[in-house]
Amino acid sequence: MLQILGEHESSVKKMLDEFGVYLKPSTFGKDVKPFLKDACSQIFGSATGLVDMMIAHVPSSKAGAANKVSSIAGVHDV
Repeated sequence: MLQILGEHESSVKKMLDEFGVYLKPSTFGKDVKPFLKDACSQIFGSATGLVDMMIAHVPSSKAGAANKVSSIAGVHDV
């Protein structure tokens, strides 16, 4: 699994150790999504606050595309 992330298990363990996260050895054999879910839940706890913040501050793809086009084109009224 960690090869999918492009990292060796030892470097991932070292990075997680910086956050105080210790995962079971079986966790490192999981697919990417379950692995990240386990790691992030230990770092962030319940993700509801993180999700609420992202909803409030990350623009929708439609708004983000409009902003990107206007910045590339130099147009300020989209």
